[in-house]
Amino acid sequence: MPRERTDPGTDARAGTWRDRRRCRDDQRPGPPGPYTLLPWLLMGTGTFSNLFQGEAPNPWLGVLGLLTFNYLYISVVFRGFDKEKRESPVTY
Repeated sequence: MPRERTDPGTDARAGTWRDRRRCRDDQRPGPPGPYTLLPWLLMGTGTFSNLFQGEAPNPWLGVLGLLTFNYLYISVVFRGFDKEKRESPVTY
């Protein structure tokens, strides 16, 4: 009795290994989102603790610098992961 060929989309066991591999490639997760880089902001907690404990010589300048850095970091990360914003003339 000859074996009938079935459509690879209907039977997971049917089809060649390339068909099965292509199916697995389609299910891979996409690139990371912008939130994946936000934990790097935790590096500033040491600076924040020095400012909070009063160990910085000029705390107002330190707070201003830390807030400016965090704002710029967040805006660059979110702008870099959004394709429309990344390719805009303002970014260039």
